Amino acid sequence: MEQSLARRGECARMFHSNDLRGSFGGGARVAVYERMSRSRVHVGGRVALPRWSNLFAIACLSVGCSKSNSEDTDRARQDLTKAQTLVTEKRRDLTVGANELDRRTHDLNVERQALIAKQTTLAADQRELGSAQQSLARARETFTAAVQVRLAKLDVALAHLATATDTASVDASTGLRARRELLSARIAAMPTPSSDGWARYTQDIEVTFDAIERDLQPHR
Repeated sequence: MEQSLARRGECARMFHSNDLRGSFGGGARVAVYERMSRSRVHVGGRVALPRWSNLFAIACLSVGCSKSNSEDTDRARQDLTKAQTLVTEKRRDLTVGANELDRRTHDLNVERQALIAKQTTLAADQRELGSAQQSLARARETFTAAVQVRLAKLDVALAHLATATDTASVDASTGLRARRELLSARIAAMPTPSSDGWARYTQDIEVTFDAIERDLQPHR
């Protein structure tokens, strides 16, 4: 009886000791096993722990396992939270990147369409310029031909005036012939129609023709 009471007192001291207080893991479980092994009794030639000792050992192991399992689930929960957060961030980054790509693609398509429109306009302008240049070349040829016809008619009139023998006709013929030669030189130096002075040049030719023909008129 005294031995049983001593064992119970020892277990009570074990329960309240620093080794088992708060946590039943690691060295605490070793201490439990060692102390309980010293309290073994022999029953019918076999070694057995008292019933209260069995219950106490199960309680110790259960508390230790409970804390270990809690740590495992907490760690797994934390890992799961981190993984979910990472997936959320990557999904957000993917959405932002996809939206930016769509915007840039749209902008590029708009710029491409504008470039195509400009190229089409430029090609049309080039065709129109070529057509205008051809029209200008034909107009110059027509003007040159008209000037030559008018100059030929002036030569006929001056030749008829040169046959006159009176002093006024001879003086007029000499002066008009000189002016005709100047006009002919200017016609030969005709600039290109695309030059800035083309309009002034054609006007001067017209004015010179008109002046010579007007001064020639009294002697016909």
